[in-house]
Amino acid sequence: MALQREPSVSRASAGATPAGPALLRVLGGLEFDGATTGAAAELLARPKQLALLVYLALGGRMGLRQRGTVLELFWPESTSKRARSSLRQAAYQLRQLLGPDVLAGRGDAVGLSADALRCDAVDFDRRLDTGDRAGALELYRGDLLPGFAVDGAPDFDQWLDEQRRHFRERALTAARMLAEEAEGAGDISAARDWSRRAIEIMPDDEPSVRMLITQLERSGDRTGALRAFDDFAQRMRDFDVEPSDETSSLVSGLRTGTAPDAPVTLDPRRVLVTAFDDDTSGTALPAFGRLLADTIGQRISEQLGLQVVPLTALLSSERRADEEATQLRGIARARVMAADAGAGTIITGAYYMAEHQLMVQGWIADARDGRVLGTIGPVSVPGDRPLSSIAAVCDDVCTRLALHFETRVMHLRAASRAPTYEAHAAYHEGMQYFVRADWRGALDALGRAVHSDTSYVLPHIVSAIARWNLGELPEAQDAVARARLLIASAGPFERATLEMVRAWLAGDWAAAYDATRRQTELAPASISAFGMAEEARRRNRPREALRLLQGLDPARGEMCGWVYYWVVMTQSLHMLGEHARELDMAHKARALHPESASALRLELHARAALGDVP
Repeated sequence: MALQREPSVSRASAGATPAGPALLRVLGGLEFDGATTGAAAELLARPKQLALLVYLALGGRMGLRQRGTVLELFWPESTSKRARSSLRQAAYQLRQLLGPDVLAGRGDAVGLSADALRCDAVDFDRRLDTGDRAGALELYRGDLLPGFAVDGAPDFDQWLDEQRRHFRERALTAARMLAEEAEGAGDISAARDWSRRAIEIMPDDEPSVRMLITQLERSGDRTGALRAFDDFAQRMRDFDVEPSDETSSLVSGLRTGTAPDAPVTLDPRRVLVTAFDDDTSGTALPAFGRLLADTIGQRISEQLGLQVVPLTALLSSERRADEEATQLRGIARARVMAADAGAGTIITGAYYMAEHQLMVQGWIADARDGRVLGTIGPVSVPGDRPLSSIAAVCDDVCTRLALHFETRVMHLRAASRAPTYEAHAAYHEGMQYFVRADWRGALDALGRAVHSDTSYVLPHIVSAIARWNLGELPEAQDAVARARLLIASAGPFERATLEMVRAWLAGDWAAAYDATRRQTELAPASISAFGMAEEARRRNRPREALRLLQGLDPARGEMCGWVYYWVVMTQSLHMLGEHARELDMAHKARALHPESASALRLELHARAALGDVP
């Protein structure tokens, strides 16, 4: 067992009873404030008792611990009788060391008494929950019990690693938010200090490094900005890792005098709903968070009329977050996604089990600064009936958003319902194939979704588009016919999408244009705007198509990796006879999609138009 810090020695004499609750410090190392000297020394010599103490102390965030869970965690190889005897002995030793009232129990659950012992990690979480980020960071001295482990309790070690990540990520998020707030207030000195604090918490966090580099450059300290990058690059190279292209490009711009990109504009009335995090520790509910998010998004669109980031854009933003923010969760990760999708309001949350109850809790936050606008739940339902929580969570979200935006709930659809869990999981698998243009893979998964829930309309709509892309028009007509029977249960965006596919199949390009325009109004700056550009080009309106495309960023959101953006761009320029620009756009397409045969054809087509043929 190794800890970074030695336990502090209290001024109380050995064996004396401290006044008030003792303070257990576990962030950055082990220390006791207000406990006897002997207590700290004894616990360091008894790692399993120390582990039990920490496990019960952190239970203060979710209540008492079930004895059965404690037995399985700490004595997995023992018989039930021996494990219970070991727990009684450990509890006796903790009472001997820390006082008879240190443990509290109710029924078959056990925990710590807040009147006898406080924990800095619990206080850290509570301060963050109340918005006191600076106060919370005063408590965060480093990782939770760094280097500590317990022999014979692998599940505890795994739990401890998860808790380390939890506290580290929350501390990192708090520091980054304080840096952004200070920068927004014009206090660049404080912004730099908080960015450095974020890097101290997680030295390999590239978004924090980029933030510091940008702040130093804006304050005129270009030398300091380059030094910050060099220090970071050296840390990464110690592990045989190179800085990302984004960070290297930022620094390359500093070296050549190129200004950093302008910040992305975030629309507060554009809402991004992330999949809720699964904190159930291995129960069979991995897709529930996604189902919950999709249902929330649909209700917001229907009942409040707000713009909700559509699923295809959400999946693209998730990929960027996975690349840039692999160690972030919750609001911090959602902010990365919101910046990519242009959303100014985010909704995120988590679900976990507590005494056989599924608990769902979430947050509505401002994507610009991470400020929490409202708390969702917690909603508690029996663990074997998770779908029963969805209606209550959706109602809570819509009520709080309506109050925040000073709007009214447009209408309620009490008859609407969420799809089955299995159908929704298959639908999302199909969408993963769909956004990669794997139409056959999408159809296979979407077929399983329909088989699981025949009244689920979305798989029928997406199947119709996949069939259209494959040229299987009779099958697409069948999917549209099935979707029309179920469309009353869908939202306005899905209804507009269905009308678009119907118009395609009928060859009615004016109707397709109108349907795509309605999609774009509901989800601006998304792939719907690309679809509207495509319809404009099809209707011989190349200048309108170019205007729509120029409002999209081909390196972000749904356009990232979408070679067809460049297809419509170059086709529109070709129609206008602007072949030099056409070739320039084709070169950009080749640079972004070097393996794409479509991008190569664009370049050859432009060269032929210019008479430049081999």
